[in-house]
Amino acid sequence: MSPFELYPPSFDAALFWELLFVVRSGSNHEFFGFGLLCRPLGGAAKTASTAVFAVGAAHAFAAGSGHLGADFTASRKGGLGYFTAALFGLFVFSAWVLAVVGWSDCRVAD
Repeated sequence: MSPFELYPPSFDAALFWELLFVVRSGSNHEFFGFGLLCRPLGGAAKTASTAVFAVGAAHAFAAGSGHLGADFTASRKGGLGYFTAALFGLFVFSAWVLAVVGWSDCRVAD
């Protein structure tokens, strides 16, 4: 959570999921489908799809996973349920980057 309380924890959760979505869809899928759109429309479509995915992922953790475990529930004191979802997104992103960097090319040199 922000030490200055400028942003609510739900914004932090969406921010981490946006980061994960942009890096994964850009690196793995090369923004497949967005290249068919002209320049300003393609950027707007990327931005809109990123925002929808991020808010949807944060809401899925708060509303959906909150029923399974109290750690993700949106009603936790101080918005800690959203903060837990943000940390989960950050850990997934970190593990994904380490897997790509460390295991991307396991071939033995000739």
